[in-house]
Amino acid sequence: KEGDGASIVVTATGEWTAVSSDDWIDIKLGASGNGNGRVVYVVDRNTTADTREGTITVGDATHTIVQQGNAGQISPSSKEFDHGGGTGSIEITLLAGVQWSAIANNDWIRLTSKPSGMTKGSLGYSVDPYSGVESRAGSITVAGKTFNITQTGRDVVLTPALVEKGQGSDIVLFTVSSLDATNWEVQPMDGWINVIDEGPGFGDGNVTLSISSNPSYLLREGRVQVNDATLLIRQKGVANP
Repeated sequence: KEGDGASIVVTATGEWTAVSSDDWIDIKLGASGNGNGRVVYVVDRNTTADTREGTITVGDATHTIVQQGNAGQISPSSKEFDHGGGTGSIEITLLAGVQWSAIANNDWIRLTSKPSGMTKGSLGYSVDPYSGVESRAGSITVAGKTFNITQTGRDVVLTPALVEKGQGSDIVLFTVSSLDATNWEVQPMDGWINVIDEGPGFGDGNVTLSISSNPSYLLREGRVQVNDATLLIRQKGVANP
């Protein structure tokens, strides 16, 4: 984080030039040469909490410079969410005058407040709802540190979650997805829906239902519950004469 100097030994035949990629890297000696030589440079003090990277290009060769940021504290350092998602905040504490920035490293994590500040601050974020069954992990890089987010999956996922059928009796097929250790049970919530094949009752499996004809002129809806997930069945009524 503190400014410092270093040198690059150049082994070459013919003329060359040295070019810095950033204004915090200052070439003091050897900006150009012919044959073997040396490039001397200094690096400014890093006044932020973020690690930064720059280069010096000498001919077709690249010298990479990585400078650490100022160490700070974030609180908390991690958080877990269920499949519904939610919101949270991170408190940042740094030395006086040190700048910080933040970036979400996954598209399902969103920053909800200004992603930068100085010395002390609070960063708001939100986590999108999740439709998978496996847990997923993501992170936010803030003030040079990593804030870890874990989101648990759903108990079961039904595919499809909505079925539309005509007025007559019919068969309904759907798939249950879950972890191998998760047990599940198929429970029709309406009398006109019956289970033909309830599937394995754990892990991934297929379920077969039957529905009776709709005697009404009106569209009707029925539901099948599989643990905390619901299959919705919409069935048309008798066509008007």
